[in-house]
Amino acid sequence: MVGTIIGILKTAGAFLITPQGAGIGLGVLVVAYVLKRIDNTWVYEPIYWTFHKLGVACTLGASKLPYLRAVWNKTLEPFVIDLLENVLSAAKDGLFAGLHSDN
Repeated sequence: MVGTIIGILKTAGAFLITPQGAGIGLGVLVVAYVLKRIDNTWVYEPIYWTFHKLGVACTLGASKLPYLRAVWNKTLEPFVIDLLENVLSAAKDGLFAGLHSDN
């Protein structure tokens, strides 16, 4: 815990140098401390299950439409899933590569 607080203080230290930045530095310190206390699974699981249910609803809804029923499961669904998976994976990878570029 002491190591975490020291790391947060170093991060916020640049803002604490000037009187105008003291409020911003204190705010950064509080936000960083709170974010360190949040468990990743507490954030990940609700988002995962929400989008899982959305995916199930989409595929079941598309397979019940009269004009898509015949071609959805074997023809269109694999292509749509592959396209979405590739686009979203590339977007995620590019975003995080950009976020890590200053390290």
